Amino acid sequence: MKSDRAPRYLPYLFLAAAVLIFHRHVLFDSNYTFPWDFRTVHVPLAQLMADSFRRREWPLWNPYMYAGMPVFANIQAASFYPPMLAAVVLSALTGIRVDGFLEWDLAFHVMIAGVFTYWLLRYLHTSWTAALTGALIYSLGGFFAAQAEHLGAVSGAAWLPLAWLSVLHLRSGWNRIWFLALSASVAMSILAGLPQVAVSVIASSFLLGASSWVANRTRGRVAGWIVLATIGAGLFAAVQIVPTIELTWASIAQYRADYMDTGGGIWPPSLLTLFLPNHFDAFDPAKYRGHGDLTFTYFYCGLVSIAFVIAGVFRKLSAPFSILTFACGLWMLGDYTWIGKAVFIRLPVSIRIGIHPEFMMCAFLLGLAVLAGLGADRLASWPRLKWRWTSRMAVVAVAADLILTSSARPMNQVSRLVEPGVTSEAFDGSRELLDGVRKLSWSSQPPWRIDVNDRSLLGWAVESPVTRVPSADGHDPLALERIIQARLAFAQGYRWGSSYPVENLRSPVIDLMNVRYLLSRNAIEPTQLSGSSLELLTILPGHWVYENKNVLPRFFFVSKIRVVSDMEIAAHILHSSDFDPHREAVVEAKENSAPPSELASGTVQVRSYAPSRIELEADSPGASFLVASDANYPGWEALVDGRPTPIYYADVAFRGISLPGGRHTVVMRLVPRILYWSLAVTVCAWLIAGWMVFGRPRQRIGDANQRFTGRGTA
Repeated sequence: MKSDRAPRYLPYLFLAAAVLIFHRHVLFDSNYTFPWDFRTVHVPLAQLMADSFRRREWPLWNPYMYAGMPVFANIQAASFYPPMLAAVVLSALTGIRVDGFLEWDLAFHVMIAGVFTYWLLRYLHTSWTAALTGALIYSLGGFFAAQAEHLGAVSGAAWLPLAWLSVLHLRSGWNRIWFLALSASVAMSILAGLPQVAVSVIASSFLLGASSWVANRTRGRVAGWIVLATIGAGLFAAVQIVPTIELTWASIAQYRADYMDTGGGIWPPSLLTLFLPNHFDAFDPAKYRGHGDLTFTYFYCGLVSIAFVIAGVFRKLSAPFSILTFACGLWMLGDYTWIGKAVFIRLPVSIRIGIHPEFMMCAFLLGLAVLAGLGADRLASWPRLKWRWTSRMAVVAVAADLILTSSARPMNQVSRLVEPGVTSEAFDGSRELLDGVRKLSWSSQPPWRIDVNDRSLLGWAVESPVTRVPSADGHDPLALERIIQARLAFAQGYRWGSSYPVENLRSPVIDLMNVRYLLSRNAIEPTQLSGSSLELLTILPGHWVYENKNVLPRFFFVSKIRVVSDMEIAAHILHSSDFDPHREAVVEAKENSAPPSELASGTVQVRSYAPSRIELEADSPGASFLVASDANYPGWEALVDGRPTPIYYADVAFRGISLPGGRHTVVMRLVPRILYWSLAVTVCAWLIAGWMVFGRPRQRIGDANQRFTGRGTA
């Protein structure tokens, strides 16, 4: 075979061009964007962060959803992930819409996924055309084509090939450069915002080390290096991991085991889409015939690619990757195999609630891409083939197949003309609607909250950081448990539900949550309104707007308190028919530290209101108790005339402060010390990594063309 010298830039230019063509509509036509969660989860959170940076504040608190919830601890926001930070900071500096930067951020991650896969296959001593073939299969194949809505999944999976490449280098012994590369790639997959993908990166790296040992009897110490690298990754990402753990156990995420079977998994017939991409009508969601989420029912990697995979399986070099791919495939099927069900059901609940086996799909498809690259290299070495032109034609054929089949499909693009969605100018394409709701909400400082009585109107809650109209509702797997308990006072549901529209219009908890306006798709029946304080105010495009005449202000005094010992008792009182938040507050406190029971009324004025700092002026003739209908959370502190005072949990989810008589300045501020301590750990870890790289004599990274024979760089 002729000497294979890769053109210096051609593979990278070809990869970049393929990705740009694949996502051409979204990247170059403002009438298109990525669908579903990209618009309703990632863009709103990014918009919130960009707005915070414009005010020269770090995004700590989301005041728009669920009466407030932490941003810094919400891993979906990826607020400590460098590419995400770059996107939102650029948006804040330039004033350009944040969704445009996120679209290019996603394309960037698809590109680097291809680049890392190319490096991985070159390390296995494949020709550059074979390595490029495998890189195209991974970056344009089923996972990235179907998961465009999940920016966190795409970003996390982009680091998987680099993690595998690092494991291959470490299999032959200690190398600090590749040890740090493995730690960094795992850390980046964590910070990217979807921990389930990070689990897949870590687990598949262990599986690669094990399969390498089984197939080639390489050094068993690689498992130890992977363990240490994973610990290092945890330190690198501690700034996100530690606060997220705290939020998980304060949120409904802790109850995931209530509704899942053992761990989830991918429906096995989905694998038919490896050969028949539209077998379940994934290209037309209205006709979709698959089981569960259609983004996990799409595996197409190209028919030519499957031929290369078959050829690659029969190479001696491929044994570790054949074992690895099979193991990852078994893992991703989860509950649908007897072994998956047997293994996952035995895991502790604290671990099981964080595992989504279906996200191992990325590792399974990377395994297929590596096997395809090895197979393409094997076919290119056949003496009867004109190697140079045949291999290059194969690269073009694979790229064309994937682009023509998978590009511009419902799971990776949506037309804004067909589905306008929500922007800062219009709601579902209607400026009149958004302007009308804003005018009502913004008539107070802070703005009145809105709520809905129909799940089809959930967009008002999830898009609230974009519209800047605060909502008492929301939709987030990390919703605070206490807020959900409060909403269950006027809705039927379970403790793990993330969204509960208003059902009982007579519930006084609606007043408590500062809900001034209730939105409905249709006119509410008079029988439902009977006994409530809601009256039809106006009709906006597609919406009936009802005003709550008994709404409580955001900050108010109560005349008495009921002291209880825990949340369960407080929730029981809140759900009872005799609870009246206008007169009393249910306060969780120990008897010896409870506020006084004899309370005076008073007045309160808002001096300033920002997401993580509020200043009030309160005046009362005697001892009083001030309730803030903003969600309470660890880290919120109160100062009365500059002196610290405790914040109590009031009415299950909100903040309460005991005040002495007289005029006082009250400041509530978010001081998340858990974030500061975890940030210190992360900074120290990265400083040590920098010293290992730059503060000691350089260690050779190694030749990327070395064979996978156990004689890699030491």
